[in-house]
Amino acid sequence: MYSERDLMVTPIKISTKPLKKFADEKLPNRSLLKKLLVTEKEVLTISEFLTKLDLWVKIFNHEYEGKIVSPYLCMEENARDVYN
Repeated sequence: MYSERDLMVTPIKISTKPLKKFADEKLPNRSLLKKLLVTEKEVLTISEFLTKLDLWVKIFNHEYEGKIVSPYLCMEENARDVYN
């Protein structure tokens, strides 16, 4: 039989550094999304990240509706840092 301790799993953490860098370097100062992202914690659990991601995407779509913008402009070079 397994104990409660045996069944505990360490939550996976996600670094927000690449996302914060993107916001700081690519989004305009007036952007609400930029203000939210640059003040975010450095590390989030997957659950926290996914919960916040939904809001971030909605804000991004609202701020850039009808504009041709790639949200991945600086993410590719930092993709390896996401899971640190």
